[in-house]
Amino acid sequence: MAFTLWDGRVTWDRAGKTVQSASAQPLGVSAQAGDNQVSVSWQPVTGATSYKVRRGTISGAYSAVFVAAGSPYVDTDVQNGSTYYYVVSAIVGTVEGTQFIEVSATPIVQISSANFPGVDAMTRGNWKGNYGADGYHLIADTFSYPPYA
Repeated sequence: MAFTLWDGRVTWDRAGKTVQSASAQPLGVSAQAGDNQVSVSWQPVTGATSYKVRRGTISGAYSAVFVAAGSPYVDTDVQNGSTYYYVVSAIVGTVEGTQFIEVSATPIVQISSANFPGVDAMTRGNWKGNYGADGYHLIADTFSYPPYA
């Protein structure tokens, strides 16, 4: 009777022959939040034909699975202000490797820089207007801060 033994990287048959190499764990996994999106990146795994990216809203509990051809995977089915947890596994042939590195990100609205409407000897700085903003509140401080503040 044949059986397989899996050590996280290689599957063997009873005779000790390599049946199929399983993918190694992707390293360098990271998640970068954006406006209603999260970009999940990782280092490529030699021989991987695809990757599975799992997402959840609770650490360790993944309710969504996406297949990606490579890094990065950009998840646009997210909402600003909610934290999402991700793990990535590599697929070599039909064997899925391990997925131990969990990363998280919380998408947020990206605030652009701003331009001061006027610049004088006391006012330094700038910003660009934000789409949809009704106005801005500037708070003045009469304290003189050092240049590195």
